[in-house]
Amino acid sequence: MKRILFTFSAILAASVCSMAQNPTISNGTFETWVAPSAPYQLERPNGWYATDEVLDYQVGPILTFGGMDFDAQKQLYKSADKYEGDFCAKIMTKNFGDTLKTVPALFTNAKPNLNIVAFMQAQNGGNINPFELFTYTNGTPMYGKKADSVTAYINAPASNTDTGLAFVLAYKKITNDSMAVIGQGFAMVPPSANGYQKYTVPVMYTSSTNTATDTLVVGFVSAASADTANGYALNNTLFIDKVELFFSAGTSSLKGIATQDLGFTAYPNPVKDYVIFEQKNAAAQSYTLVIYNALGQVMHQEAFKAQQKEINLSRYAQGTYFYELYNDKGTARQVGKFIK
Repeated sequence: MKRILFTFSAILAASVCSMAQNPTISNGTFETWVAPSAPYQLERPNGWYATDEVLDYQVGPILTFGGMDFDAQKQLYKSADKYEGDFCAKIMTKNFGDTLKTVPALFTNAKPNLNIVAFMQAQNGGNINPFELFTYTNGTPMYGKKADSVTAYINAPASNTDTGLAFVLAYKKITNDSMAVIGQGFAMVPPSANGYQKYTVPVMYTSSTNTATDTLVVGFVSAASADTANGYALNNTLFIDKVELFFSAGTSSLKGIATQDLGFTAYPNPVKDYVIFEQKNAAAQSYTLVIYNALGQVMHQEAFKAQQKEINLSRYAQGTYFYELYNDKGTARQVGKFIK
């Protein structure tokens, strides 16, 4: 049975409200929760969403109707193991059966909606771009302000065997029906024995001009990489609390991540079906790869630890693509582009 690895990103649609208002992350301390829903007793903080609802209530019935194995799971928990206040959000990677295997939890302030057509293509053996599996609604309205950074307090237990991820995507309305990514940022969350740590995710913009943001998406992923046999690390866990937004109305922003040569080459260029990122200067280390198209939309994001990474681009349209490679600390990045 074909295995789908769910990697998550966001494509938002939102309305612009009064310019006099200031943006804020709604319920960023996770003190208010929606009552558990039957039959799986899923719960979530007000204004926040997790993919266990999508998997259990949308994906599961489709797989079961098609005679495929599916085990409903809970990935988001209301936890008293908090940084401050009474509660935090706990997310875990769970196994949904032989079809999907282990799937990381996506926890975000944007509501994920399953793209049924893309999902059925994947089930029928198509090499689907995982970012096409979901569309999103809601998010944090920015009222034309510029998002500078988001901070969160995260506890990644030492028992974790994989790195988690915190990410931010800044969207700007292009037409009445479309949004484009104009800024993004992320922070890797490695296993730790030191309890809650403060993570800052600066928003890096693709252009120094026209950076006023319409909608901001903030999200957390319980596991950022997958092995080839079993999917993602089972029970990889993040405790998340006190998510805050920092913004400016002007053109200044936080200092960007330093750009430098990390020793990677991307070939072949032009690309036909596969592009290879190869690092020849050092032993294998941990890196994060982000590929986005000419509109700034994230097409692929993956953490890996190897000197060579091959990406299947057979479903990508022809055009120019840009990439960013970040070191394990997120303090340096290599940028480049290729043509398909």
